[in-house]
Amino acid sequence: MNEARRQVESVMNQNWSDLWAINAPPKTRHLVWKVCRGCIPTRNRLLQRQVECAAECPL
Repeated sequence: MNEARRQVESVMNQNWSDLWAINAPPKTRHLVWKVCRGCIPTRNRLLQRQVECAAECPL
């Protein structure tokens, strides 16, 4: 568990080469990269871009 935490913290510090070296499925690495870069279209991100979204959506 400590190794996984170290790897995620490294990625959060934007050592992208460390992210791509993580022993995980490509989809998982891509998701982590998108989360770290703020690319996931959450409700807050959509509202920042003035995109209307349903109020019922908790994300």
